[in-house]
This record gives sequence, structure tokens and C-alpha cells, in this order.
Amino acid sequence: MNMKSQQPGLQHVRKVLQANLSNPDTCLAAIDAAESLIKHIWEFNSRLLGDGGARAVLARAVSLAVADAPLLQKVTVNKKGLDSSQLREHVENAGCDAGEVLNSFIHLGEMIFFTLADLTGDLMTAPLLQQLERDK
Repeated sequence: MNMKSQQPGLQHVRKVLQANLSNPDTCLAAIDAAESLIKHIWEFNSRLLGDGGARAVLARAVSLAVADAPLLQKVTVNKKGLDSSQLREHVENAGCDAGEVLNSFIHLGEMIFFTLADLTGDLMTAPLLQQLERDK
């Protein structure tokens, strides 16, 4: 998929993700907000793709997002979704910038949409985006 052709769509996705994550003032609050949003997305994807499909989408999105958001190297995908326990431990020990954590998870959200669009086009991305817009 050509990212440039998807730019307006990704900009809208970014705005929706930002609105859902609000603006946490600490790294741990940013992680909490992101985990909640990713869990919501996971549940939506699981209903349509099954747990294995949702896990595959999330794992692919994490692998894509790491290139631009190195903090995400500290997260893993397991049978229940996103595991950010290593990231929590890292920020508790080393400190961090809440904005960097938030932007990393926004980028992960974008990559989830990018991966879904690659697999299904608008079939899943449009309803997921609508649901997130309603939930913000």
C-alpha cells in the first residue's frame, strides 16, 4: 500500500486517535490510556477476524511502528493483546517524556489502521474509525 495515497486518511485517523487518548500528563497515564484504546481496537478486530487475526494485525502493526517509535520495542503481543509491562518497567526506571509515549502509541494506532487497510480496505477500517469517533 502506498502510504502517500493514504495520507489524508491517516491524518484523520491520527486526529481520532489523539481525541481518544486525550492528553495524559505522565508516562504511566499515557500507557494506561493507550492500553485501553488498543484493547478496544483488539475487541473490535477479534469480533471480525478472531483472536488469531487480531493478534496478527497487532503484531504486524507493532513491527511497523517500531521503526519510527523505538519505545515500542518494549511492548509485545500475546494471546490477550498488547503487553506493555516491559515498557512500564522501563519508564519507571529510566523516566520518559509523556508526549513521546503518547506519540508512539498514536503511531501504533496508525499502523493498526494501515495494516487493516492493507488486508480489508475500508471493510474494517471505516467501521472501526466510526466506532472510535463515537467513543471519544
